[in-house]
Amino acid sequence: RNSICRWTIRCFKNIGTSIIKKIAINSIIFNDFVTQLRSGIKFHVGQFVFSIKTDILSVAEELHSLYSEYYILPTDTFSDFQIELRCPFSIRRWIYPQVDFYFDGRKPFKPLPKSQAYAMLEWGMNWCIANHAHNYLILHAAVLEKNGKSIIFPAPPGSGKSTLCAALAGNKS
Repeated sequence: RNSICRWTIRCFKNIGTSIIKKIAINSIIFNDFVTQLRSGIKFHVGQFVFSIKTDILSVAEELHSLYSEYYILPTDTFSDFQIELRCPFSIRRWIYPQVDFYFDGRKPFKPLPKSQAYAMLEWGMNWCIANHAHNYLILHAAVLEKNGKSIIFPAPPGSGKSTLCAALAGNKS
């Protein structure tokens, strides 16, 4: 019985150290965040753990800003989706720079202009969930929140959901 108690305590100590290793993105100096992102970071987005690796500075800036309150998980954490954004090693690197999206080492999409690298990351993350998490209800929708209440606008692509949400979000009344 004592050996079981010691084993349980040891397991809880190990769990505790994993929890302590989580660091909020906003607590990391930006240059250190860029360095970590080059070798890859992991963080939760809803029910999923994403592993993201890139050396594209604009992507690092957006992640550091928009995901500032998310926690970077330990490197040994299992990740559901391994994503990498890279610029191709061709002449296009200097003339009309592009970015490639890699999911589990494969390129599911054609390259986009480098100026759209962060958008490609977000679209790619959504694609990963939509194509690989079939046990969840997935809606093509826009969402607007005000005073703790939200409204969902489900509709087909191109029907004006984002335009409507932007207009409503800009309306201060």
